[in-house]
Amino acid sequence: MPRCSRKSPSTVAPTGSANETYVYLDGGHSKWMSVEEATERLKAAGVEEAQGFEDNWCNPPGRALGSPPTTQTADPSCDAYLWLKKPGESDGSCNGGPKAGLWYNERALELSRNAKFLPNCPVIKACATRC
Repeated sequence: MPRCSRKSPSTVAPTGSANETYVYLDGGHSKWMSVEEATERLKAAGVEEAQGFEDNWCNPPGRALGSPPTTQTADPSCDAYLWLKKPGESDGSCNGGPKAGLWYNERALELSRNAKFLPNCPVIKACATRC
């Protein structure tokens, strides 16, 4: 599989066949920089040449686990459904969360309770009543 290498000090490009490699950029975290700064950094990193990008907003309430990771998507323009970090891992001490990287039990339970693909999961219900 092709590896990524630096194209210039601020951009990333795949090595090897462009037909075999997709590059996605991480847009950062809402507590690290403004939307304007994230936009400028993505542009400077060559987001126009990337397959896509993602951003990370800090422990937002009312969310759900999305579809499980897979390359079998319902949309031919979508390469994959991904979970970019462990569900329940805190993004930082925002929206009631603990320090970044620590387990955030309340948000983990909310993510699983709200997941559309786990509507009757007894493990989730049991955990929700125990925790």
